[in-house]
Amino acid sequence: MITSPGGEVVGVVDALLAHAAALGVTRVTATIPHGRLPDERFLTARSFTLTAGPDIRETVGNRRAGPRERPVRRAELRLPA
Repeated sequence: MITSPGGEVVGVVDALLAHAAALGVTRVTATIPHGRLPDERFLTARSFTLTAGPDIRETVGNRRAGPRERPVRRAELRLPA
């Protein structure tokens, strides 16, 4: 936990999102392993929108996916402009 400029205690993620919004960032994306319910709940509690199903690709970012890597779900959060 950290303290905001107003003196209230906030979580690190909430502070980072507030800082991103203050910098003018309007879209935040994340990926989580498909089927990880705690991760899904964490992101939806912060108003992220999850894709309908897993994103199955041979590559992950700028590399090839490993043989045991599970498909991921993408999440997106739109911040106010």
